[in-house]
Amino acid sequence: MIRLIKIGLLLLGCCSWGLAQEVKQLHTVEDALELAASKNPDLEVFKLQVKQSRVDMQAAKKHRLPTVNASFSGQNNRSLATTPLPGEIFGQPGEVVNAQFGQPYNYNAGITVSKSVLDMGNRVEAKVATAAHDLQQLEQGAYEQKLTYQTAYYYYLLLITNKATQLNQQDTALMDSILAISRQKREKGLINQTSFLQAKILANTARENLSSSHARQQEYALQLKLLLGQSDHVQLQLEEELDVQSINQVSAEMGQDQELMTTKAEVELADLRVRQSKTAFLPKLTLESYFGQQQFREEFGLSMRADDWSAYSYLGISLQVPLFTGFKNKNNLKSAQLAAQIATKRFENQEQTTAFQDKMLLQNFIASKDRVVFAEENFELYQESVGLSLQQFEQGLIGLDEHLSKVEDLLKAEQHYLNALTTFYSYYATIRSRKS
Repeated sequence: MIRLIKIGLLLLGCCSWGLAQEVKQLHTVEDALELAASKNPDLEVFKLQVKQSRVDMQAAKKHRLPTVNASFSGQNNRSLATTPLPGEIFGQPGEVVNAQFGQPYNYNAGITVSKSVLDMGNRVEAKVATAAHDLQQLEQGAYEQKLTYQTAYYYYLLLITNKATQLNQQDTALMDSILAISRQKREKGLINQTSFLQAKILANTARENLSSSHARQQEYALQLKLLLGQSDHVQLQLEEELDVQSINQVSAEMGQDQELMTTKAEVELADLRVRQSKTAFLPKLTLESYFGQQQFREEFGLSMRADDWSAYSYLGISLQVPLFTGFKNKNNLKSAQLAAQIATKRFENQEQTTAFQDKMLLQNFIASKDRVVFAEENFELYQESVGLSLQQFEQGLIGLDEHLSKVEDLLKAEQHYLNALTTFYSYYATIRSRKS
């Protein structure tokens, strides 16, 4: 039994190892965007919704075709209708005879063809369905824009966090070496206890930063997997290196904001719904023809002989003019008009806001790129300064307090550099999502 358990644990370990070895390499952000476009589960839902709206549009456009229905009905007249007739018909002058016409059982079978000749509601409904389909396509485009931003954003966040982890590991190693030297000097009485405790505090801070970076790595990797439609056991391996200088100057002209285009389409759809509400006040003209056969029987049953059936057909015309509907149509029209006004106002506000936001986005992007360059240069200078300070501290030329002060400045410069990177790539992800 124990042997079987060991074999089972061994097989389970092999399976887990096999799952952990599935690696998805992403060489550039374009690889991530292509994977998101093909695997994102929410985007698949939008594509299905577009297909559904296309089917609804095609169905609405078929209103010009006639409607053909086949019908069959049977009726048992338990009590035939009684009609008073003059007695002269039956040889009883001066009397009234109550006569019954018909037979207890009758059957009808035929085909009804109806065609709408005048119905503005059907025509406008077809236009509404077309506008709804166009809106659904734009909503898919708006989500694709959002998906591009989120994918690029978390892609770069993961790259930045990977870089932060490397820097935190270097900081931890540096603080460990400082702490070891400080411990030796404290034992020799060369530094006081307060300075030694300060060194331990900075060492713990470095480890805390490293732990936070590991946690953010897992969080951003999970977010990116969800966007890329990947399972949890897939390991994402990003091959690209962060290089702000490689990102060329962004053109002042960005692609149209898909959210704004969606809002504009909502205005057009709202205007069509106003027209659709107005058609409820218009008359409707319909032609209908019936081609069928009838059979009448004294007893229950149905005969399939041709002689037992008699032809019955008609051609009719129907005109419906709405006179009073309890103010329902009037209230529906008012509601549609208010909805159109709301959509128009929302579009105007969003159009103005988007113009300002786009201008600010480009300005902030250019400024953030300069900040990253300066922050990186300062960080490298602090690294060089701490390296020289460490040599001086080891040689006893400066005290521990002075050296730890420079280390604190290094950690602050490092954090400032990482924050500047995050801000820059956040702006760039937004601009990247707006490319045509």
